[in-house]
Amino acid sequence: MKISTQDVSIPGDIVYNLMIDNQLNFQQASIKLQLTQEELSDLIYGDLNINYPIAFRLADQLGETTEYWLEKQRCYTETGSCTL
Repeated sequence: MKISTQDVSIPGDIVYNLMIDNQLNFQQASIKLQLTQEELSDLIYGDLNINYPIAFRLADQLGETTEYWLEKQRCYTETGSCTL
């Protein structure tokens, strides 16, 4: 089930939507992003911050830019929400 844009509050929501768009399950996405499945789950639920290495891999594998992902994390950290 895709999360609507009105419901996006954490960067992980965007990651989850892109996983769905790219028809990736948790195992496939974790391999592509070089994260354990636990780390991917933490990322999706907002318990793992997006740092530069993760942002780089997100950009490379799911799209957007490294800066885009870092900005989403910054926005979430400062305000508690982010938008698409």
